[in-house]
Amino acid sequence: TPARASAPAARPAATPPKPANQANTRH
Repeated sequence: TPARASAPAARPAATPPKPANQANTRH
């Protein structure tokens, strides 16, 4: 259970920086 809770928590945290990085590359 600790590994599962860590995976979903790390995914959403890495998702926001991804879209922001793509927007920076587009500009």
